[in-house]
Amino acid sequence: MVQVADAMRYLHNEKIVQRDLKISNILVEPITRCFEGYLRVKLANFGTTKPYNMTETFSTQTSDQGTRVYAAPKILYDKPMVDQELKSPNFPPKADVWSFAMVWSEILTGEPPFKGEKRAPLCTKIMHQDLRPPLPNNCPDYLCSCITSCWQTSPKDQPNFSSICMNFMFAKAMSLGIFPLEISNHVLLESNKIEKR
Repeated sequence: MVQVADAMRYLHNEKIVQRDLKISNILVEPITRCFEGYLRVKLANFGTTKPYNMTETFSTQTSDQGTRVYAAPKILYDKPMVDQELKSPNFPPKADVWSFAMVWSEILTGEPPFKGEKRAPLCTKIMHQDLRPPLPNNCPDYLCSCITSCWQTSPKDQPNFSSICMNFMFAKAMSLGIFPLEISNHVLLESNKIEKR
């Protein structure tokens, strides 16, 4: 997921929105000559990507893009809602952040997001009942915090991929015992404050 986040950070820095981030669009190759368990990860299928300046407003074409269980909740609507957030040029990139959270939950649980949920009321449950995919009981708090920040309903409450990459680096350091938990939590909190400024 560190490599996926870094690839998405690169795309967004180039002002490109992926718009269909999901498990089947992530290629994984074991690199045994380096270290046991090391993987090289690459994103694939850029048929739905668009530059930022072409995703600032919603259209019928845009609202249908992406795979529905990975799509940001407002994209699940067939017609755009009358909402200032929806028309914000910052919303389409944050739709990739939501999809990233869905991919993350699938990697952690081994199950697709919202498995067993009927397609029709899914968006209503996400938007109005705070429905989210389950996370494993043994998932560390610092990882849960990262993922829950990515699946906030409002795009303005979600981190960008630069912050996500920073959070992942500290989460990785914590999992390896390089940083004490209290120091890492303080750094993550400060990085989120800086981004919101």
